Order: sequence, then structure tokens, then C-alpha cells
Amino acid sequence: MTTYPSGASEHACKITVLRKDFNEDFYDQYPYEHRGPCGVHEVGQEFVTTNVWEPPAGLCPWAWADLRPIIQRIGSGSSTIMVSCCTDGLRPVYFRCEPAGSGATSSCAPRCE
Repeated sequence: MTTYPSGASEHACKITVLRKDFNEDFYDQYPYEHRGPCGVHEVGQEFVTTNVWEPPAGLCPWAWADLRPIIQRIGSGSSTIMVSCCTDGLRPVYFRCEPAGSGATSSCAPRCE
């Protein structure tokens, strides 16, 4: 695998929005910004990137910061499919990150317990 100075990689990563949640009970206690789920992404929205440093157009920069370690792993050639979410506790968005193309495998990654 080659990583280019621009941050580009030979291995593309596909990012898919799986779900948007809104934790109304938390919002009632700790309100900020708008009431409701994330307004940036829609379920089913897809992004493909070969750049491990710059988010693709339209992807929330905060979500990118949370997903970037997974994207770097896929950019280095991992065939693992992972599900993760942004760290907005009031309105989290869940993403599936996988290699673009065939050969991806499901992962049982370590988790916090």
C-alpha cells in the first residue's frame, strides 16, 4: 500500500449513514443547538474516499474526526467492516465503514464493557 503526500491511499473507504438518533431525555437536561436528530446527514447517504486526512465533501467534520482512525485502517488495506458513530451524545449518527469494492469481512472488534 502506498500513502501519498496528499494523504491519498490506494484503498478506498466507503462510508454509509446507517441511522440517526435523538436522545430527547438528554436534550431536555442539556439542550444545545437544535432539538432533533442531526441535520447534516440522511440515512443511506454514502461517501467514498481515498484520502485519510481530508473528509469527503458533505461529511460532517466532527464525524470525520471520530471515524478517521477506522478510515486510516481501511486505507492501509484492512478488509474489516466496522460500525461506529459520531460523539454527539444528543444526536448521534451511526456509520458503516468498509473497503470500497469486494472482499470486506465483518469484524468483532474489541469493545468497551
